[in-house]
Amino acid sequence: METFEKLIADFPKQFAFEPQVENAERLPKAKGFVVGGMGGSHLAADLIKAVEPTLDLIIHKNYGLPELPTRTNLTEKLFIAVSYSGDTEETLDFAEQALTKKLAVAVISKGGKLIVFARKNNLPHIILPEVGLPPRMATGFVMTALLRLMGQESEITALRAARFAVEPSKKIADEIGGRIPLFYTSEQNEAIANYWKIIINETSKRPAFANVFPELNHNEMASFANGDRIVDFVFVFIKDGDDRPRIIKRMVATKQILVELGGNISEINLTGGNRLEKIINSAMLAHWTAYYIARTKNLDPSATPMIEEFKKLIKAKP
Repeated sequence: METFEKLIADFPKQFAFEPQVENAERLPKAKGFVVGGMGGSHLAADLIKAVEPTLDLIIHKNYGLPELPTRTNLTEKLFIAVSYSGDTEETLDFAEQALTKKLAVAVISKGGKLIVFARKNNLPHIILPEVGLPPRMATGFVMTALLRLMGQESEITALRAARFAVEPSKKIADEIGGRIPLFYTSEQNEAIANYWKIIINETSKRPAFANVFPELNHNEMASFANGDRIVDFVFVFIKDGDDRPRIIKRMVATKQILVELGGNISEINLTGGNRLEKIINSAMLAHWTAYYIARTKNLDPSATPMIEEFKKLIKAKP
């Protein structure tokens, strides 16, 4: 298996993946999409929605199907089941229930039960490359596959034309140190903050949380008013030059209050020539940061032993 460093450095190469749609003749031209996926398998959909917020895209992270407004025309939607392993039980349930209701279903996976299900039912599906990646590291492959099923070919072209430039950096990892990071950003960048949270959780085996402006100014910040245990946290502000001026003003004021209370501050500036580059550059920086945190604790950045133990427990017979 390739080194973890090479997996991060090669992340942009995933966009060169040319997804082949099996049973493509059964793929409808949908007006909207519902993506069902868990853990690292829904991250790609999160980022697509962040790039194209007006896209009719619902992301479902649970068993079954999402509750949709009664007037929703389900015949115009494509339900896409995404599981990197192909064995995620929530996603299998999502796909099965969508098919039972005779909805349009497509599948993305590298194999497992989900691909067996797709073949058995002659569903449109894309098989991801088998390259030994943790699901959270395969975001590029899944993004490209999702965009192909959604008919967003111009976005695939944009991904391949983009210039992603993130050098390995320990700066944010050093600023986080042994503390618990709280990622604060604007609402338009909520998916980016959640991406950072998830990558830190899984790669660094570290608690991490995310919240957005202006909402956090109405509740979460109050929890630090007396300064108790504030030093256990580091407040990581994800800043975007395209944020609204009032949001930028709130960030500055919030940082000032937290510093006066003894809070630790770190800042991430989104960089890139366009929205897409900003998001992918930040995703890569998240991977480098999480990797360096794991390395300081001599932890395996790939493994998620607690999650694997949990899966064994819920599969065990009562």
